[in-house]
Amino acid sequence: MGVYSAAHAMGLDFIPVGEEEYDFAMRLDTLEMPEMKSFLRLLTSEAFRAQLEKLGGYTFNQIGTIKTIGTGPV
Repeated sequence: MGVYSAAHAMGLDFIPVGEEEYDFAMRLDTLEMPEMKSFLRLLTSEAFRAQLEKLGGYTFNQIGTIKTIGTGPV
């Protein structure tokens, strides 16, 4: 099992069997850190999207979406 971009890079055939979703988990208060702001800007940038499109096999429908869980103190 592997991802399309790795198979494509190695010249291998690829048979899709499903999709995976990747999430990053972090504390809500870290969203104000300059490093996290830069990271989120990168994730939503056209340059990053273009690189992923070159690799192939990725979708972008929720890229950069911030979801919160819980209601307790941060």
